[in-house]
Amino acid sequence: MVAVFQKRWIREAIIFSCSILFILLLYSQTSALWKNQYDDSYIYYRFAINLSSGDGMVFNEGERTDTASTFLYTWILTFFYRIGFHDLEKVGALIGILSAA
Repeated sequence: MVAVFQKRWIREAIIFSCSILFILLLYSQTSALWKNQYDDSYIYYRFAINLSSGDGMVFNEGERTDTASTFLYTWILTFFYRIGFHDLEKVGALIGILSAA
């Protein structure tokens, strides 16, 4: 029973790794993966930075507006910003790759 589980786990890990590799190869020739992220992405990045610095989940400090539609994504970006990954464009791209895989 354990051997069957190990074979299945190995097969799933290979499929997952190949999926990530395929997506990286697909986008490696374009600058769209790591740069040129517009509009909604920067709203989330700004929210994550403000939330991380203690200003709350706001776009501008002192303005209490709710424009983020995905709160979990904002919290995930905030976590990565807090632990030292300040290039949120790359973090967002990696989250996108993992989501697609």
